[in-house]
Amino acid sequence: MTNDVVSPDTNLYEFDSDLHLYGDYIYPDERIGHTCSITVCSQDPNDDFLNPTLDNFQAREDDGSRKYRKARGQLEPVYKIPKGMGLFGKTRGESNWNGAIWVPQHIVAQMTVLLTSSQTLYIEMIEIKAERKRRLTHLSLQTSNPIEG
Repeated sequence: MTNDVVSPDTNLYEFDSDLHLYGDYIYPDERIGHTCSITVCSQDPNDDFLNPTLDNFQAREDDGSRKYRKARGQLEPVYKIPKGMGLFGKTRGESNWNGAIWVPQHIVAQMTVLLTSSQTLYIEMIEIKAERKRRLTHLSLQTSNPIEG
């Protein structure tokens, strides 16, 4: 049994919005004909996950001190590559790609407004592959074709 003290003003409920987007790949060429399903999950905008600082990604030595390298005679900080805001992957044996990305609540609301448009919508995303996992670092729902610039 824990003796955690709970404040009387603690909210009993939490409300989130998720948006499920589906589409067909038009780029890159090796994915044309494949389908994509992305869940855009709302997150509290004050969550540390959505507000990382450069300091969060400075590499550390084994003793916890900050890591630096010498370049052109000056010490420069060494940074780790952020792991992204979501996960992404291919369904084994199929031509389906699935993922999820976490964004502030107002982004989900803005995307929902775009879905009411009669224009063709495009999803633009950037993924990185690290440690055998694909991670999303960018997702945009837009009315302009990203291939045409």
